[in-house]
This record gives sequence, structure tokens and C-alpha cells, in this order.
Amino acid sequence: MTEVFDRLYEQAMDQWAELHARPWVRVSTGLMGSAAGARDTLSALRHDIGLSGLQATISEVGTSGLCYAEPLVDVFVPGGPRVLYANVGPDRVQEIVTKHVQGGEPVKELALAT
Repeated sequence: MTEVFDRLYEQAMDQWAELHARPWVRVSTGLMGSAAGARDTLSALRHDIGLSGLQATISEVGTSGLCYAEPLVDVFVPGGPRVLYANVGPDRVQEIVTKHVQGGEPVKELALAT
């Protein structure tokens, strides 16, 4: 049993390290996020990150309970802080992608939390 657990643990840690080796953008597309326009935000993120040529992971996640702040976009760039952006419509995506995902500098005026 311990051998099986050890293998699973190693696989999980390898996947975790892989996720943290490049930018990782999470979009809250749960019920509240979707109602607030998260699908449009997600589409804009996929488009802009695709155009930039960046190797980034984009994940859809459920709600965090901060309904008033939806759509939420959570950005992690290796070597930097994880930043949560609130009320991110498609019109704000390009700035977040250019400054934070590409440039590594959080857009402080749009950040809800770091």
C-alpha cells in the first residue's frame, strides 16, 4: 500500500511542479461567474494568451464565494505573487495578459487580493 501511495504522491508532485513552471490563469466559471460574464472573459483570455504565444495554463474553476467580485481571474506567474482580479470583463483582459502574464507585473489597480 505504501508503494502505491508513494507513486501517486510523486505523480501528483510532478504535475504540481509542471503547473507552477509556467503562468497559470484560473477563471471562476461557476454559476455566479457565468452569470456575470465569465465565459466572455475566458474566451478573451484564451484569445489574447494564444496571440501572445505564451505557454500558459488556463483553467476553469468553481466559485470562491465572492459573488460580488465575479468574474474572478486568478493569475500566477512563476517567481511572482498569485493575484486575484475582480470584475474582469473582456475589456480588462488584454491589460492583465500584457502586464502580468507576459510582463510579470501585477496590475495593482485591478487586483482584489495578492
